[in-house]
Amino acid sequence: MFKEYRRQDLNNPEGWELTLKSTGFFWLKVFFDPRFKMIKKNLSGPILDVGCGRGDWVKFLSSAGYKTSGLDYSRAMIDSCIAANDQSEFICADLRAMPFDSESFNAIISWGVIEHDENGPTAALREFYRVLSRGGKILVTVPVDSIWQRRSSQISFGKNLENSNFFQYFFTQDELCNFCRLSGFEVKQWGYLSRPHPALVFPRLYNMNNKFLNRILQALSLLARAEKANMIYCLAQKV
Repeated sequence: MFKEYRRQDLNNPEGWELTLKSTGFFWLKVFFDPRFKMIKKNLSGPILDVGCGRGDWVKFLSSAGYKTSGLDYSRAMIDSCIAANDQSEFICADLRAMPFDSESFNAIISWGVIEHDENGPTAALREFYRVLSRGGKILVTVPVDSIWQRRSSQISFGKNLENSNFFQYFFTQDELCNFCRLSGFEVKQWGYLSRPHPALVFPRLYNMNNKFLNRILQALSLLARAEKANMIYCLAQKV
């Protein structure tokens, strides 16, 4: 695993509240999202979204007919989810000690969350295992450890390391799968989550934060190799 460092005020509930915003046209975009395709093919409710943020996935999956709950450690974001949605359950808690009985859910989804514990993902994955029913599945994503991801990170965040704290780990596919296996899961599927990301294909240009330019770079990045995707996933089952 590779440790990435960023500004010290980012990896906490207050930092994530400022960082995570609801995405425009989310409901349209999700129909083309490979994660939704995997959910439809492999998962059944009740589903728990661990690290649910603003609750977009919980609301979408609930509207699609899945019984879905959300958990996050940001009280402000959970309160916002509760105020905006009276149909789904939202809980503020630490993912390493969730306030649920064992075998409470048939599935857990977690997008870019377990990599943010400097002690590693084991505590979270073992808690996922506990609250899943027998035969239940997890679908988790983390940043991939690749030369392109490291280069992009260095360009974006490597200039002020003296003012930085641990932010997240990057994982190889083997590392992610092995952590799942060591936590008791049987790995069913893994791979690159998304298409090549412009931050990895054109890191210096993408780091200029020009919206019009970034749209062009996003289109051009489609021609790049799949290995320049920024996230990987693992689908695993409790046996």
